[in-house]
Amino acid sequence: MKQIPQAHGGKMNRFEKGEVTNPKGRPPKVLSGLIAQLKKEGYEAVKPGMVIEAYEFLLSLNQDKIIDTVNDKMQPMIVRIVGRAMLDNKFGFDIIDRMLDRAHGRAQQTVNLNESTESIDQRCRNFEQALGTADTCTIAPRPDTAPNKVSGG
Repeated sequence: MKQIPQAHGGKMNRFEKGEVTNPKGRPPKVLSGLIAQLKKEGYEAVKPGMVIEAYEFLLSLNQDKIIDTVNDKMQPMIVRIVGRAMLDNKFGFDIIDRMLDRAHGRAQQTVNLNESTESIDQRCRNFEQALGTADTCTIAPRPDTAPNKVSGG
């Protein structure tokens, strides 16, 4: 390695061809070492199917069993945290709702995209009347349909 003086007074390192600049090599990634250690100890990565299965089992437990599971320090943290959240009086239902969504998917919802612009205009006007606002609700007809004959007011 040569040190070349610079105009600002500092020095720049110039390496010779084939010279190793990091003889110890790149340090191992922090998580890869942890993952290797945990694998040696017999732990395995959690797959999405395993999370769903754990949620389904938690949903089927009675309160006493959930309390026992939450207090058992040998249980995986996800099971203990979710179980504790299920027991919470304020947020328990929300957690159970999320668990059901994760395990079984959200309930199918349908949307009617074939509603006429006239009925939308009428609903909008009804809403404006209820609020006492001016008539600002007008929907332009789609180019592929006949023009609406709605009196705006």
